[in-house]
Amino acid sequence: MVKVFLKGGTWKNSEDEILKAAVQKYGKQQWARVASLLNRKSAKQCKARWHEWLDPSVRKVEWSREEEEKLLHLAKLMPAQWKTIGPLVGRTATQCQEHYEKLLDDAAAGKGDDDNDQSLRSQPLRVGQIDSHPETKPARPDPIDMDEDEIEMLQEARARLANTQGKKAKRKAREKMLAQAKRLTELQKRRELKQAGLVSGSARRKAKRSREIDLGVEIPFHKPAPAGFHDVTSEAARTEGIRAKRMKSVDFKKLNEQQYRSRDREAAQAKKREEARLRTLEKSNMQYVVAQVSKTNDPLNIRKRGPLELPAPSITDQELKQMAKMDPAMPDVASLQTGTDATKALLADYTDRALPTPMRTPMTSSTTRSKQESILREASNLRALERGQTPLLGGDEQLEEHEQEEDEDLQKTERIATPGMLLERSKTPRRDHYGLNQRPQSELRGPVDDAASVGASTFATNISIRELAREERRAAKLARRQLEEALAALPAPQFDYELEAPSNADEDLEMGTEPVVVEDAADIDAAERKRLRDEVDKLYEARSSVVKRADLPRPVGAIVDTIFVSTDDAEKTIDAERWQLMRHDAHAFPVNAPSAIGEKKRKKNVKQAPIPPETPLDPMPEEMLNDAKDLIEAELKQLLERRAQPYLQEGKSMEDAQILLDEEILKACGAPQLAKEVFVAGKGWTNATDETKLQSLIDEYDTFQEATSALRKRNEKIESKIIVLAGGYAKRAEALSAEMSNSYGELRNLIIEESVYKGLQVHEEKGAVQRIDRLRADIHRLQKDEPRLQSMYEELAAKNNAELKIE
Repeated sequence: MVKVFLKGGTWKNSEDEILKAAVQKYGKQQWARVASLLNRKSAKQCKARWHEWLDPSVRKVEWSREEEEKLLHLAKLMPAQWKTIGPLVGRTATQCQEHYEKLLDDAAAGKGDDDNDQSLRSQPLRVGQIDSHPETKPARPDPIDMDEDEIEMLQEARARLANTQGKKAKRKAREKMLAQAKRLTELQKRRELKQAGLVSGSARRKAKRSREIDLGVEIPFHKPAPAGFHDVTSEAARTEGIRAKRMKSVDFKKLNEQQYRSRDREAAQAKKREEARLRTLEKSNMQYVVAQVSKTNDPLNIRKRGPLELPAPSITDQELKQMAKMDPAMPDVASLQTGTDATKALLADYTDRALPTPMRTPMTSSTTRSKQESILREASNLRALERGQTPLLGGDEQLEEHEQEEDEDLQKTERIATPGMLLERSKTPRRDHYGLNQRPQSELRGPVDDAASVGASTFATNISIRELAREERRAAKLARRQLEEALAALPAPQFDYELEAPSNADEDLEMGTEPVVVEDAADIDAAERKRLRDEVDKLYEARSSVVKRADLPRPVGAIVDTIFVSTDDAEKTIDAERWQLMRHDAHAFPVNAPSAIGEKKRKKNVKQAPIPPETPLDPMPEEMLNDAKDLIEAELKQLLERRAQPYLQEGKSMEDAQILLDEEILKACGAPQLAKEVFVAGKGWTNATDETKLQSLIDEYDTFQEATSALRKRNEKIESKIIVLAGGYAKRAEALSAEMSNSYGELRNLIIEESVYKGLQVHEEKGAVQRIDRLRADIHRLQKDEPRLQSMYEELAAKNNAELKIE
């Protein structure tokens, strides 16, 4: 069955991103093309999503008090006209509607609603409910594992949006280039004809009036200079020749190309300056930038306005006459005025008109309600209308209660109505300072228009909102009454039922019949898959153990069984069975030849071995295979025990003997002499000739040579990749190694200096004590000699003074 998608539902983040990119490319007019990128959304839904949520000009902040008051005021003036109210409030129509309903719910909750219906709007959608406005809700995040449809949609949208040079774009560019080339050609042709004298500018001037001055040719109020005394004919001829020579040297084609290039360059520079200016404004004044971009993209500023087409008149001349006749206060003016029938129907008596202002002041309500009470009153009334039950269930006591309240208000504020049918049509609802209707203004005052209703307001109405609600309730009551009468005329119901119990499986068994059980399709599919899986497992288990191990190499091509010939009958039987298994595996499970990608072509003389023909195998039961495996394991165990007897006699355990046997086997397999004896001069080559052995060794050498060269090339590639990837690390390692060597050398020098200074410290500690003692002895000796020398100095000084006095 084909999978059907219903367009609509919650928007996802991927769909929002695709819609943004599509609007950026296709604009805000081609919604059908934008919707073609989204599989689950229509053009109308894409347009609503952009204008209600994704448009940068949409305000998503909290509502202020002034905005709420303005919303209530406009909702009373223009009920249910959300498209008109939205731009006036500065919000979208859906935002205005939802917030208005929220205010009504809050007002109903504040009044004390017992049913608690105000919590319904805050609750999330339940199972089975459909969101009526998914375009106004945030996008749902994308899942980690997207389904195939979404991935295909993203890939298609990415490919289409990335295609900036489509067929239409290329055609437009080609047409533009052709038009520009045609214009340049005509301009060049006209200039060449003008230079040749075949085309003159006077032909164009003849079409104009003779009195008009061509400012492109003539100079206004120009007075030519009077002729002088000297003849300047030769100078004029020389000047004309110079001008003609200069004009011949001018390359007009190159000049035109330069002009167009400069023009394109200036246009590109102007575009860059405008983009830079917008980027600067985005940082400082984002709202102004959004307004400018919206004004530029507005189709009203681009499209050409058509002529105004007014609708046909809804009232004919005959109807106007009948309306004039129905009003007894309007006299016949046919005898006073002359004119057509339409004019006579529109004329009235202007001699005795009512005063524009009533003689008395209208009375107002004795009680003045506050703003909050008025809002709650109106909200509760609207809430009661919304919650009205269907007429089928009955119970309109609440509607009758509201109707009685409205009748009481109507009796309190009832006034004399203005007579005349045309004046009745000019009534305008009166509003208080809260924007809520109390009574029609035309009922609170006298007539303000003339008798012909020439000054009547075009947007006035003679029916208030309350009267409309009252008429609707009366119509609902009448419909309910008619429905009750129609239901009462229906025949009486018959309460007779016939039930049949389903058959039970136990009863079927008792009656001797097999119970019919319908198996589920899913169980059938599961059983079929299990059966196929078991068959595949059986086929896999039927393969030989060599084919199951994919890590082991296998020969490519046919198997030659004439090289190895055994003399023992048992070995011959084993060899025949082995060759048969190898041929069967080579045909049933051929080995894939290595790919030649990245390698050189093989030699021409090397031929691929042909695949052997099909070799049938006799089926062997699984029990026989298991018995054979058990016999082989038992034989191997006996052989190991027999080979381990010498080690066991030496006093070693079975585990140690097993280890020693494994070492002997490995040594025997790695010995070249053993390999030579087995494969060259041993038992396997008993029936082979020298040419066969030589050719086998040559093939083996070539195979090893090719493998060695392939391995060498692979190693060279890996080495080059490693050099490219790890070259920087190698240089860094060399630099760090040199730095480490220098650091190590400095460390060694510091260690040597430390040991030297430590030795000096030890020697210094020993010599310092001796020096200190010696210095202390010198100081002690000086302290002793100082008094003696001072006394000696005094004696000598006294003796010297005495000798000076004697002289």
